[in-house]
Amino acid sequence: MIGSKVRALRVERGMTIEQLARTSGLTMSFISQVERGLANLSLVSLRQISRALDVPMFQLFMDGQEADDYVTRRDRRAKIQFPDRKVQYELLSPSLNSNLQVMEVALGPGESTSEAPMAHRGEEVTVVLTGEVEAVYGATQHHLQRGDAIHIISTIPHKYTNKKRREARLLMAILSMFPRRAETQEGVLQRAGGVRGRRVRG
Repeated sequence: MIGSKVRALRVERGMTIEQLARTSGLTMSFISQVERGLANLSLVSLRQISRALDVPMFQLFMDGQEADDYVTRRDRRAKIQFPDRKVQYELLSPSLNSNLQVMEVALGPGESTSEAPMAHRGEEVTVVLTGEVEAVYGATQHHLQRGDAIHIISTIPHKYTNKKRREARLLMAILSMFPRRAETQEGVLQRAGGVRGRRVRG
């Protein structure tokens, strides 16, 4: 399903496999395998392809289903799962045509939202619903427990890791637009490396 969706979006945009590969930073052979359903997408490659196609990541999983304008029913949530990882994303916001995306993320023991901290445009607020996670944000690291929340500028690399033996669930609200136009990149980095939180060593 994902492969045919990627191909349809690529063709719709008048892109060749070579152009999509170059824009996404992936190889032509990998893109070809994805479109033919012969390759498994990691979260990183999924983000690279959706960014290159300029579509929300969840659109690759929607398969044309129509969403209510205001309500997302529990049994109608779009989900992203990976066969080799205990990570699941569920889209809670009803429309992909909005700058605001809300999702619930389940992280199994030892799992992370990405292998390395990643950045994207916008800003987000994440609330821990159950369990505990370590949040890496720029040069700082924060231990978050149930009920804790963190607000970050998403252009600064970040990720969440569940280091406990129980599943952790997160509620993420992501605003996909450039934040604080008047704030310089240096100011953002200085805030992310501020006095709160422990610096990441290594």
